Amino acid sequence: MLDGVDNIDYIGHIAGKQIGVAGNMLATPEVLNAFYNRFVKATTSNADEVIENGEQPSFVEGYEDILPHSLIDALEAALNSGGDKRGTYSASLRIEYPNKAPIDIRVDWSEDQVILDLRKVLSKIEGESFQSFLSGVPSSLKG
Repeated sequence: MLDGVDNIDYIGHIAGKQIGVAGNMLATPEVLNAFYNRFVKATTSNADEVIENGEQPSFVEGYEDILPHSLIDALEAALNSGGDKRGTYSASLRIEYPNKAPIDIRVDWSEDQVILDLRKVLSKIEGESFQSFLSGVPSSLKG
């Protein structure tokens, strides 16, 4: 983590079992907690134990399918808790899957609705048109 003397507070991280959250230039420490808690509640069946006792998460069946939405929801919770102290005008999301194409989306500039804009981009790549295109792309991931 970039926590050198030249970095800007708040700087911190949460290191759970199989889940980690880190940030710098955050408005408050609560930003990290908001992200972590929202993500854990959305993706695990034992959220209270994970959050309160640091237990090993039991991810819900098929959580990979909800992962992009869960991460964006967690980012929204973090932003609602103060987010980046400079303001938030851009966001990106990259997810690498072991057996399907990655998700790699970004919003480079948004005046005041970066989460909505990120969700719009995600809906486009999840849509039938893009998925049809993607299914025709040669890939070493296919059997």
